[in-house]
Formats: sequence, structure tokens, C-alpha cells
Amino acid sequence: METVATRTIHIAVVEDNVFFNHLLSRQLEYFTNELGFEKKCKFDIKSYTDTNDFMRSVRADTDIIFLDFYLNNGVTAKSLIDKIKNKCPGCKIVVLSQTKNFETSEASITQGATEFILKDSNALPKSCFFVEDIM
Repeated sequence: METVATRTIHIAVVEDNVFFNHLLSRQLEYFTNELGFEKKCKFDIKSYTDTNDFMRSVRADTDIIFLDFYLNNGVTAKSLIDKIKNKCPGCKIVVLSQTKNFETSEASITQGATEFILKDSNALPKSCFFVEDIM
């Protein structure tokens, strides 16, 4: 018996490191395949390595954005959060960073991010748990 998806959850991964972008996107795909079946929804995951491509493509109905703190060309998540919120006011922004300091995480949350995840060995499972938590 086939489960009919009642809702589509739109997720964007914005990470300029191609390897980590692919790793996070694939992990989210594997996880959401199971979660979607369980929760009767489907997931649309788009990944971007270029911030300009992302900003041109981001949709108003995007639900979750995983955003690297330090991006290409000196762009930071802090400089993008307001622009993202203007394009999709209801989206949850999860900032990821290798920088392990309180100021980076506090600045992200203060700016409007929903969550801050340190890029360590737990970053991938934490990202998946975040998706599950907001369901």
C-alpha cells in the first residue's frame, strides 16, 4: 500500500565547500526518505555552493535553510539572514560553522537564525534531528 504525501517540505543547503555540501545533502536525503514515509510528507532538498545562485532561487515557501556561516567571496550568514527572511519570512534558518566561539553562534541567533550547529562529528545527525523536531 502506497503512502500519499500530504505536504512537501522544502529544504535548502547553502554551503560553499562542495564536499560538505554533498555530505549534508545526502545525509538529509537518506534521513528524510524514512521520515517522509513515517510523517506522510515528502521533502524537496536543493543544494547550493554559490550564494548568488541561492539568493536568485530561494522560494517563499522554503521551510528550512541550512546555511554555512562563512561562505564564498567573504559573505557570511550574518549578512544573508535578513535578506533570506525578506524572501521567505516563515523559514527556519540553521547556521553551521566550524568556528567554535560564542560570538558566532550568538550573532547568528540574534540576527534571526533558529539554530546554530557546530560542524563537528555530530553536525550531520544534529541537522537531521532538527528536521525531525520541527515536524
